[in-house]
Amino acid sequence: MNKLLGDFMNQLSNENRIRLLLSAQRALLGAITPKIRAVYLKGFEVEGNLTGFALRVYFESVPTEEEEEILRIATTEIVSDFPQVLTCDEEFLVLAPPKIWISGENEIPIYIRYEPFEEE
Repeated sequence: MNKLLGDFMNQLSNENRIRLLLSAQRALLGAITPKIRAVYLKGFEVEGNLTGFALRVYFESVPTEEEEEILRIATTEIVSDFPQVLTCDEEFLVLAPPKIWISGENEIPIYIRYEPFEEE
């Protein structure tokens, strides 16, 4: 994560959390491809101002260039809603089922695909 944010990384205010959630949900409409298992978002603020965010996407297999580009466009759409944002990070991870992911501290789930649980 960006060193500039240092100790200022914290949980978002309700207003920034809601604005970021709505922006991400709008940006991701039509951008969820079949390989995507989950999308998480984390925002950063300083003195109540949103300064950045990180988008983490879990794929079941290696994404195509087109799938990555679709998500980069979605990230750009989120940035366009927040002109004061100084930094944004994208992370595309491959995690094949049945492996599960663990969300990071203060990450907000934006999308989680249904996957049936199989008992051993």
